[in-house]
Amino acid sequence: MNLFALLYNKFYYRPYIQHKLKCVGINFRLGPQSEIKHCENISIGDNFFSGKQTYMSCNSNNPIVIGNNVMLGPFVTIIGGSHDYEFSDNHMRLNPVMSSKKSQIIIDDGAWIGCRTTILSGAIISEGSVIGAMSLITKYIPPYTIATGIASCKIRRRFADPESLRKIIFNTKSRLNFEHINSIYKEYNINY
Repeated sequence: MNLFALLYNKFYYRPYIQHKLKCVGINFRLGPQSEIKHCENISIGDNFFSGKQTYMSCNSNNPIVIGNNVMLGPFVTIIGGSHDYEFSDNHMRLNPVMSSKKSQIIIDDGAWIGCRTTILSGAIISEGSVIGAMSLITKYIPPYTIATGIASCKIRRRFADPESLRKIIFNTKSRLNFEHINSIYKEYNINY
């Protein structure tokens, strides 16, 4: 990284963004070559730090709220908002109206977000949580937990009722029994 980029970030871009943000606390440190769009929809608390090439973008329906003492590793992407995929007049890119779906991204106090993580609308990263490098976060992460990988995978049962499960176990002569499968479902918090 060249000296010009570091000086530009510290003395021009960082103060400019700090002035444009909806709300920003003390000790704001934005990494070099970072980009923040739609600052008026982003609130950041005290002692914020990001590594290089952080990218944030959102709209008024999908704001970003970051608490105090939050750290972002390099190349973290935070995107609030989506396109209206029901738009049928032309290509979605040509829709003049943003999606009306409302959600926000919340990164609570003391969270640490690892390198190259992507955080999308609806994500809530609770207090003291650590997000491992290269993760994708789209939902709630409980406080003081470590989340890695694609944390937004949905796991659901194949059959809607227990009798269908019993039937397939019998018909396929499965080596697993109903009680064993149900214990796995309970372990992974998968409900009927």
